[in-house]
Amino acid sequence: MDRAPFPIRPAKSLILLASLVPLLATLPSCFEDIDAKGCRTLADCPPGYTSCEDGFCFNREPGCAGAKPVPGDDCCPTGEGDRADDVDCLVADIALGPADPDPLDPEDDWVVTELSCPAVADDGAVVVAAVVRDGTDTSRVMAFRTDAAMRNVVARARAGDGWVARPAVIGHDFSAYVAHAGGVARMPTAALELEAEVASGLPAGGIVAVGGDESGAHVVVWATESGKVVVYDEKDRTRIELTLKPEYGGGEAWAPVASGSGRRAYVVWKSGIVLAIRTRDTPVGPTAVGCADGAWTPGRAGGASACSGEKPSGPPVEWGRRLYVPLGPSGRVVALEEEEPQSIARRWAAPLDLGGPIAGRLLVDARGRLVAVLRSGGVRVVKDQGQFGSIVEMADFGTPVADVPPLLGADDRVAVFGEGGGEVLSILRREGTTGAAFEPGIRFRLPVPAAGAPALADGVLVHGTSGGRLAAWTFPDELAAAGFPKDGADAGNSGRSIQIAP
Repeated sequence: MDRAPFPIRPAKSLILLASLVPLLATLPSCFEDIDAKGCRTLADCPPGYTSCEDGFCFNREPGCAGAKPVPGDDCCPTGEGDRADDVDCLVADIALGPADPDPLDPEDDWVVTELSCPAVADDGAVVVAAVVRDGTDTSRVMAFRTDAAMRNVVARARAGDGWVARPAVIGHDFSAYVAHAGGVARMPTAALELEAEVASGLPAGGIVAVGGDESGAHVVVWATESGKVVVYDEKDRTRIELTLKPEYGGGEAWAPVASGSGRRAYVVWKSGIVLAIRTRDTPVGPTAVGCADGAWTPGRAGGASACSGEKPSGPPVEWGRRLYVPLGPSGRVVALEEEEPQSIARRWAAPLDLGGPIAGRLLVDARGRLVAVLRSGGVRVVKDQGQFGSIVEMADFGTPVADVPPLLGADDRVAVFGEGGGEVLSILRREGTTGAAFEPGIRFRLPVPAAGAPALADGVLVHGTSGGRLAAWTFPDELAAAGFPKDGADAGNSGRSIQIAP
């Protein structure tokens, strides 16, 4: 097994995660074995054990109660506050290089050069896309899957040639969709064997999985830089490819965003064109087009339309049939809405000034309010008042943050990487007698800087590192179950993906 770039110590106190306990006995050889006792109830456990969870006896040693952030004491502090650089909280540090490379095959000798943001499956396994360069100097996109405990890579597959790692999306049929230069590869998440190749050209920005309403229809949608939109039906294994009119967009874009109903996918092109696509009703296809900001000027004689205002600075977010788009570099945000006939119009009289450029993307909390983290570290919570937007709450991390999408936790938590990716920071929203306020939450330093955006699921924070590895840490929260804290998902986050900033 590859040696980790920093030490990993087994948690003798077993305070990390109850959900990981059943798998601790099968750790790789570089971890110490832990004898976990099986049980149905606490009465089945030997004296001294404090609980029976997930079929195993669980012992919380008194010595770890109120543990301090001291590396090497085999205790992980579970509360809020500064956890410093306590690597006892490290759940996983996984090398993605070849497990057993063939010395005679140059294609089997490769290194990871870029990692996407991880996607977390329902069982806790992680699927991540990566760009690798092999011994023939060919750049390819590969997909990797860990076991449910995030301890080992158990499956890997080549998706196709490529030079950019778009986040893999796990669809509603438990297939993983991985973008590469020629289109999208569909693989079963259990094995990551190539099942189908949907040729289209490189998806612009990423992929979105749409589903969840009474119709039962589940589709995967992406746009391409050549001005096409692909709608792929997961159940029927069929595709509809739409070639857009020039005035409907093309070129670079952010990943599509699904509406709460799942009946629309919105594409925001970096040119400023905003496109709404019908994903459920027949006929599937574009329903409206407009500009993020500025006057809409239809193209003449087949030419592309022009958006004269300030260009978008990040992907959109949708709530209640309204689309919110950040503008840059000013740090303003605009509210848009689809209207007849086939147009997208501004609903706020003027864009709202947030006070600086945002980090990564806008978020929406369970109350339907926008949450924006500024690159400076400021946080703005915005309420849509109908004809205008207003800032209703403010906070500050006290330091600049990385330009990757932040996370919204279920405990009203906002989590980010510090600038440079060397630290995890969070703040918590708390209701008080005089109103709500944000207070400092957990924070800790990373031995190796993070690369790309993090994922959060079931008390574990997962991210790629600058060294091309996959790391996971205990974290006292889980992803919010409502709103749109991540691309690739519907209103209930069932898409299981988080999109990195392009």
